[in-house]
Amino acid sequence: KELFALNRALQETNRRLDRERAVERVRAEVTAMKSAEGLRDVVAEMLKELAATGVDFDLCVINIVDEQAGVRRQYGATKQGWSGQTEMPLSQTSEEFLSIWRGGKPVVRQVDEALGERHIKTRRQLGVTGEEARPTAIVEAPFVYGTLSLSTREPEGFGEEDVALIGEFARVVALGYARFLDFQRLEAQNRALAEANRQVQQANQAKSAFLAN
Repeated sequence: KELFALNRALQETNRRLDRERAVERVRAEVTAMKSAEGLRDVVAEMLKELAATGVDFDLCVINIVDEQAGVRRQYGATKQGWSGQTEMPLSQTSEEFLSIWRGGKPVVRQVDEALGERHIKTRRQLGVTGEEARPTAIVEAPFVYGTLSLSTREPEGFGEEDVALIGEFARVVALGYARFLDFQRLEAQNRALAEANRQVQQANQAKSAFLAN
């Protein structure tokens, strides 16, 4: 009996360590980002780690809430990788979703007929092909910019450990998205600087041509 309990405790410890290391590997991918496009690598690593740690999911959606622009952007991925993206006005976003996002804590929603239909519609908008079976559960893990949403078809849905891990990944995705925004700002500044330099060069060339005449 004591040996059985010891083995079980050891297995639980190993599983916890495996999941902690999985989060760290995704965080390392964030640190390695060198451009805005690096966010794709972060998500790809996260999907790989989710599968490796035994979290079953059918579809992963990163929801970005842009209150200033009044839109909700959705980026979808499956176990095979990125699928597509879509955008909708915030006015068409359900109050339930916005409440979960503002609540700041992961929420597991059991899928009823209405939620199942919305999920299938989202799959189509994101260009996800294959069987359109209704999931059994969807977990929404909020972060400052939106939510990390995963659906599953497993009858038992998501366990507490799965939800906790998805919440950790949501926080790492938030870090990645913050870097994504920083890179976007930097790239925009570089483009503006390059354009200003080009205009100065054109002005100097025109001046030189005028003086030469």
